[in-house]
Amino acid sequence: SWKTTTRSPCKPWSRWSNAPSWFVSRTSSNNNVVRAAFYVDSHGFGHATRSMALAEALPATWEIVFKTNAPEWLFQKELPRSYTRVPSPLDIHPVHSTSYRIDPEGTLRKALEKIQNIDFLVRNEVTWLKEARIDLAISDITPVAIQAARVAGIPGFGVSNFTWDWIFEPL
Repeated sequence: SWKTTTRSPCKPWSRWSNAPSWFVSRTSSNNNVVRAAFYVDSHGFGHATRSMALAEALPATWEIVFKTNAPEWLFQKELPRSYTRVPSPLDIHPVHSTSYRIDPEGTLRKALEKIQNIDFLVRNEVTWLKEARIDLAISDITPVAIQAARVAGIPGFGVSNFTWDWIFEPL
């Protein structure tokens, strides 16, 4: 279910005061309101805080939707703008056997489950993107979200400060 939290809007940077020209054709039917979906991996808080910083820099007129399993309290505490938060079925990240040890077998098992269902996941996400009238997908860094954006015909961008290949390499 959708959970909306309303906060006082941030002051956008002056250079972002209007939607970029490449959005005009997509948003002309809804008064140039841009709806951006942030797909945020829930492994740790770094992905969420980076995505919140990006969202805060966008114009206050943009509607922001976070698809994430990161805790709601983090967004309520750190993000001083309106947003909607929706749970995400797309996370693929390490399974831990303790707070600091990765469980390689569990991680591989979970990753294979996602990979085996990739067509289903992409199809469902494309449907959601269209039904939610999303204009732009920004992913930190859920790769399925970028694929779904491409299939849905909207721009999709990945944001991260590292890659996951070294985590999955031993598998």
